[in-house]
Amino acid sequence: MCKSNILSYYGKVYKKVMTIFLMIELTLTEEFLLKVMEYAKARGLAYGTLRNYSFHLRALFNKYKKLNRENILKILKKANNPDQRAILSLINEYCFYAGIDFKMILPRRRSKPRKIPKTLTIEEIKRMIEATPAPYDLMLRCVFGIGAGLRVQDVIKLSWNHFYWADWIKERGEGVVIIKDTKRGKNNLNNVPKEIMEDLYEYAKKKGLLNEFLLPDRGVVFDFGIGKWDKSTFSYNKELWKNKYIRHAYDWIRYNVIKKYCEPAIGRRVNIHALRHSRATYLLEVEKIPLERISQLLGHSDIKTTMIYAKMNPKTTIQMMKGVKAL
Repeated sequence: MCKSNILSYYGKVYKKVMTIFLMIELTLTEEFLLKVMEYAKARGLAYGTLRNYSFHLRALFNKYKKLNRENILKILKKANNPDQRAILSLINEYCFYAGIDFKMILPRRRSKPRKIPKTLTIEEIKRMIEATPAPYDLMLRCVFGIGAGLRVQDVIKLSWNHFYWADWIKERGEGVVIIKDTKRGKNNLNNVPKEIMEDLYEYAKKKGLLNEFLLPDRGVVFDFGIGKWDKSTFSYNKELWKNKYIRHAYDWIRYNVIKKYCEPAIGRRVNIHALRHSRATYLLEVEKIPLERISQLLGHSDIKTTMIYAKMNPKTTIQMMKGVKAL
């Protein structure tokens, strides 16, 4: 390539880059907002995150009809509102994905250190389970006991046909369950302790859910105040199931199980997700399961996340170091 062609080539590239960075004005419309939210849904984000994005995107639209340098600087000056910054990043991503010549150069923000989640003792978990009426005591046992602990949304979606009943019925030992469409959009295999498999089978038998082969094979395991919700709509309306019902079920668990029974049983406020944290810590410290295996069971893509979940007690570490010889 001769010198003139090289200059011409780089001149076009430079012009294109400058066009992207200088076109720093974007008109916000209702249609644009809908497309941004469709893009956010396609990323497989959690319902709570989508709802938060929708609220702040609407607030941004109501206050600023256009995104230009002046308005962006006003938004970024609000250091106490990271949600607005997250919306700007989402718009940035969508514009790149949709091929819109608009880009904001956002300065890096100092991230706060992630809080170490609180864990529960085994005695506290037992008191919570004992205080909760059936079948939601069994639900709490599933959250804590299956694999390295389950997310609440995974328990809400848990179906009878996710379990390998045909293999289990032969030996009546430990079972296997596949957790479908996890937070990261993957399917994850987990072990199920023998006691939980037995109790789940008896629960299905009592509800009359066994087929001609004496195996439970249809419907979700737990109903969370389903009331007005029509189960038949879930078979063809996955969006309703994923977004509306899961949010409804999560709130139902919070107010009708956790607040009503679990918190009075242990005398303090508790989040059901703490069961998952506690399970990871228990497997690491008591059962001596390697961190890599725990990470696999939890379905984490990065082992650093597991290190936050499975926080180690310093006293346990000191106890383990007893007897280690010095030089």
